[in-house]
Amino acid sequence: QQLGKLVGVGKKTISNWERNITEPNAYNIMALARELRISTDKLLCFKDRRDQLEKDWQNAFREYGDDPRRTLPISISALEEYPYDKTFLFRAAHDEEQLSNLETDNETKSQHLHRAMNYAQRLLSINSESETAKQMIVRLYSKLGQDDMAIEQAYKCKDIDLALKF
Repeated sequence: QQLGKLVGVGKKTISNWERNITEPNAYNIMALARELRISTDKLLCFKDRRDQLEKDWQNAFREYGDDPRRTLPISISALEEYPYDKTFLFRAAHDEEQLSNLETDNETKSQHLHRAMNYAQRLLSINSESETAKQMIVRLYSKLGQDDMAIEQAYKCKDIDLALKF
């Protein structure tokens, strides 16, 4: 009841939130966070969940090394919840590229490379200065046999010579 007064809602509204009948709107979430003196991420458990996904990925990497079959599912799961997370976008692109290297079937290899390209392009779209993403895109175009596109993308890199090594 006291919390309801502080954020400007009635006790029935608070009760509905507590019983998962309704959810607070954005204004209420900001007011709750302010009154509780915590961030909205903390209130919504976003940071805690992101941290847990990071720990899961680190544990899989520590246990299995650079095995994309173990780390990619965690990255994909993280991207379902955090679609603009630069770290998990890079990891997913890297893992898909690594899986393509393990494949002997050309169709499956191509599918992995296309998914890697999708992740790398998403990464570049939210971080247009990422040289790592630019170089990865050059390398992926090259692996896909699209050398003209690889060269075109290489000219967008600061270190063209490094990009063209692929």
